[in-house]
Amino acid sequence: MRTLFVDVEWNIPFYGGSQGLDLLSIGCRLEDSAAESSQGFFRLIRPEHPRLLNQQTVKLLKVGNNLLSQANTCEEVLCEFCDAFPRSDLLVIWSSVAFKMLEEKLTDCGLPLPTKRIIILQDFLVHTFKTYSKHTPSFKECLKQFEVPFRTDLLHNAKYDAIYLQDLFAAVSEQMHQSSKMKVPLYHTAYSRVLHREGCPFTSGRDLRLADWGDALRGKHLCAYCLGRSEFQLFKAPMHYRPKSRPKKITPPPPEPYRSRADIPKVISKAKRPVKKYVPLDEEEFTEYCAKRNIQCSFGVGIVYLRTPAAHWKIEHEGTDVHCILHENRRPHTDFVTRLRSANGSFHQQQVKVEDIYEAVRYIYGHDRQALKPRNRDKETPCLA
Repeated sequence: MRTLFVDVEWNIPFYGGSQGLDLLSIGCRLEDSAAESSQGFFRLIRPEHPRLLNQQTVKLLKVGNNLLSQANTCEEVLCEFCDAFPRSDLLVIWSSVAFKMLEEKLTDCGLPLPTKRIIILQDFLVHTFKTYSKHTPSFKECLKQFEVPFRTDLLHNAKYDAIYLQDLFAAVSEQMHQSSKMKVPLYHTAYSRVLHREGCPFTSGRDLRLADWGDALRGKHLCAYCLGRSEFQLFKAPMHYRPKSRPKKITPPPPEPYRSRADIPKVISKAKRPVKKYVPLDEEEFTEYCAKRNIQCSFGVGIVYLRTPAAHWKIEHEGTDVHCILHENRRPHTDFVTRLRSANGSFHQQQVKVEDIYEAVRYIYGHDRQALKPRNRDKETPCLA
């Protein structure tokens, strides 16, 4: 059996159009099981659109622009390819994209494929191995999975990729033959070479012929109905290497529609202030606290009246929590009797914050003690003890 392993490399233009998708190289390996020999083929191809050549692709292929410009045209290389391999029993290629590129270029040049039996190895692995049921494997991943020796720096070179493809196909065939699932029967009709599983509705009432998995490895097509139901996923890849699970793509949320400032509602802060716990005021304790500072006090509803030797004060409170501190509108050095007569006069609020009513008393004590300091040393004035 003559099996042809083909790998092609092509240019990928920046803008993503169909123009500029030019073949850049082709590599082949022909394996003849009867003669027990193999034949190689590798050619560089001059791009048809050199201005659209992607330099990243050239760097990946590890070839220079001079070598590509001196190579033969695509038609000349493909004619040479068909002359070297006029006939083969099976063509093996890695991906459907590579096969489509090769088929289109051969059709444009008016050249036929070497055979009609095609195995796209990537699709074949997805359809027959449970390991790849949830993701499509890469070429490098499968080489690691089946322990095919390779060099990373030689990947994407059509000459060596064809050799690696040949070794990978041999490893996959060996893995399938070693599995007990190889004995699961397959069927095809008398007038079709499509392989079916037992119970397929497309085989009911027809003359069936027994087949095996060797026919699948020889390029016979698999039933599309059975593929849709994963009827052929019977085999498992070696477990010494587990491919890394690819992270799920996170879809970004859709952009919000444009809104003018008038449409955007004003956000009013509703942050609640911490509520202090209510602590009742002990009048006896408070009176004794004021007496130690020579301050007289009397109590009203929600208010405390204080009298120091310097001024009159009011403290509006709720328990020990102070709302405001009021000071009389008198100068501190007026006559004491006059100040007593004007005890019911107007007051002004002190711009001070205190924690509780006791701190308010300490503030008043310090305020009036500073105010009662004598201006002249000869003049005696009353002061707080």
